[in-house]
Amino acid sequence: MMLLQQLKISKATVFLVHQRRSFSRLAAAKL
Repeated sequence: MMLLQQLKISKATVFLVHQRRSFSRLAAAKL
């Protein structure tokens, strides 16, 4: 169960990092 939670956390982290990157790219494109 602990391992599953760790996996969920890492997946969420990767998702957030990816989202932030694409957002930065979008903002840079607008500027």
